[in-house]
Amino acid sequence: MASKNFLSSLVGRQPRAFGQPHRSHPAGAKNMLTFLFVDEDPRSLAALRRLVRDLPGGKRFARCVEEALALVKEEAPSVVVTGDLLPDGDGLELLEQVRARHPRTACALHAVMPPLARDITWMDRAAPPSEVHALLRMLGICAASMGSPR
Repeated sequence: MASKNFLSSLVGRQPRAFGQPHRSHPAGAKNMLTFLFVDEDPRSLAALRRLVRDLPGGKRFARCVEEALALVKEEAPSVVVTGDLLPDGDGLELLEQVRARHPRTACALHAVMPPLARDITWMDRAAPPSEVHALLRMLGICAASMGSPR
């Protein structure tokens, strides 16, 4: 399920060792649509990796705020999806930091309860995979139509 402010929020292949950035697009492909998924649970990241493998663009994965911010600094993502509880911080705070650096990045919180912050899309953690996939596809389409987040 997406929050009511969905539209306003739009202003791997191989396993990796923990702490090593994962990317499923070639280095140097800076202008392509990119997704960044952040969750402390490697099983959740693996499920998301399988779910989004057919979406266009690059997909990167992180397990904590520090790793996610390093990836954001390296390359501005088009879409960021994070869980709410991370080992070194809070997912909503991460999204707010990303939004402060890159205002045009579409941000979604994959959590049980919707966020209180405006302009953050909510993805119901209990939603069926087909709903999550549909929302991610829409976020990608909208982010691509708005251009690069830089």
